[in-house]
Amino acid sequence: MAKGKGRSGMILAVTTIIGVALLGFGLVQLNFDLSFIGFDITGNVTAGAIPEINESTQALLNAKAFVATGNIIEVTRNFAVGERFQLTNPTVITDFTIRIATEDPDVTVTGYVWNVDFSPPVRLVQSTETFNGTDIGTVLNDVSFTFARAVVLIPTTNVTCVTAPCDPVPINYVVGFRVDQNLAGSFTFGFNETESSTIPESSSGGVVTPAVLLPETHEAQIDRLVNMDIENQFNEISPRGLLGINIFHDANFADVIIDLVDETIDMSMNGTATPEQELTACIAIFPPPPECVNDDPLAPQECGVAEEFDSSTQTCVCKDGFTQQLVTLSLDSGSQTFECLPNQEEIDTIPVPSALQVPPRVDPIVFLALGGVILVISLIGIGIRAIRK
Repeated sequence: MAKGKGRSGMILAVTTIIGVALLGFGLVQLNFDLSFIGFDITGNVTAGAIPEINESTQALLNAKAFVATGNIIEVTRNFAVGERFQLTNPTVITDFTIRIATEDPDVTVTGYVWNVDFSPPVRLVQSTETFNGTDIGTVLNDVSFTFARAVVLIPTTNVTCVTAPCDPVPINYVVGFRVDQNLAGSFTFGFNETESSTIPESSSGGVVTPAVLLPETHEAQIDRLVNMDIENQFNEISPRGLLGINIFHDANFADVIIDLVDETIDMSMNGTATPEQELTACIAIFPPPPECVNDDPLAPQECGVAEEFDSSTQTCVCKDGFTQQLVTLSLDSGSQTFECLPNQEEIDTIPVPSALQVPPRVDPIVFLALGGVILVISLIGIGIRAIRK
């Protein structure tokens, strides 16, 4: 009997430890961010605060709940909507969730990450899912888009300035979705004007004017002039406000990919990298590494990862899977050159390399809930065991 009690006591102890560990891991995943229940780490109420970009938490932007009561109905047949932002550290966008609805069963919706510093904007990665109107529903509903292939988003790009040295230029990204066949003109997405109630202009009793509170780190934008296969130009949504979107990212995975790309480039320079590895290195990061776009070497051994030496012309030419594309070199002069970059068709058709497969994201709430259940059961068991003694 004593042996059985000892075993049960050990089981209870182990389950208690597991429950506490799961709770702790869930809190770590949240980075102690309790804004989802209306409090920050200091215990201050944050429910009324406008959500901003936060690279230190799993949720890069947590704005979906903020606009739970607002929406915009878009009547344009084909358009794209997203949240524009800049970064301070490299990261990978893993997925996003947004509140949308439509009365048109034939509408199609696909998620994207764009770089909007180019015209037209560059599609960096496309979501695994393309939803139709039946999938979405006629009532505002949370719809999630996931990205199977990782693209490391770099915060800045280096350009050449002719008149004076220039600092790296911040890159503007947009995460959102494209809508096609909105024939009924009924597509709705969660959106709120970020305008507060009126406040005094001065403490001396001046004129009462509306106080417009806008996010500092991001901006909702829309493109109503999309073409068949590309977007045209994202502009600020009018009225100004906040898009109901939660964007998730993985900065640690970005660091892993950057290390892998550096290793692959070294292998390529030594002639030991495979063509698949070279292509992977050049589609893994935006902007691509210099070795993927250097097309003016002086010797065969200086050909870039995306190039091979052509003995007939004594120059480097683009390898299969890459083509010469126009790239801006200077902010001052606007000078451009042709460089070897991956073919978009090649990127879209190749299977996702294992090194770039985005790992599934588990919501921290799952760990918190599971840990809580296990801990409660363990504590009940400990209480019953104590009573029986």
